[in-house]
Amino acid sequence: MYVIHFTTPKRVMPDNRKSIFLRVYCTIMMVPYFCRAMKKYAWPCALFLLLSAACKQPKNSNGTNNYVAPKPGTVVAADSAKTLNDRLNEFRYVVTVTADSAVKYGVYNVIAEDGPNIANGQFTMPHGAEHAVPLIRKGNDAATFVIGFHDGEDTTFYDYYEVKFVTAVGENLTHTIAMKYLKSYSFK
Repeated sequence: MYVIHFTTPKRVMPDNRKSIFLRVYCTIMMVPYFCRAMKKYAWPCALFLLLSAACKQPKNSNGTNNYVAPKPGTVVAADSAKTLNDRLNEFRYVVTVTADSAVKYGVYNVIAEDGPNIANGQFTMPHGAEHAVPLIRKGNDAATFVIGFHDGEDTTFYDYYEVKFVTAVGENLTHTIAMKYLKSYSFK
């Protein structure tokens, strides 16, 4: 009877794999020493975290908590209404306010859609109200939207920016999207 032994050739690890292996091995071997050291500092760290979590956030001068700007591209406000003077299609007027890359300075983008027609605009919140969140409400007619804001605890809606969809019916049906500032404010 014959016995055949298979042997695999030894593989040589490249130098960079050896160093990675040694780093991982040394890290694993240091864990028990690290854990003993952490037992000494675990209670003070836990106490510090507990106390810092229990503290209230400081308030700004207008009574609101510290401002956290939304990420660029985040939809901040949106509204829509049925398109007027178009019995054939089921289009809607859509207004969307998104955060710009300079949102920490109060800059927002406006996207207005009237069926296949799209218009882009941009507005900047007033001085002293850069951290106010834009809100949308319907305007005086069904094809007008007003973008505004509340100041702190005050529930007054401050009209600031208008998006208006104008449809001209005549020989040719024309759609126009107009955007403009309505008022100016300063809160400082």
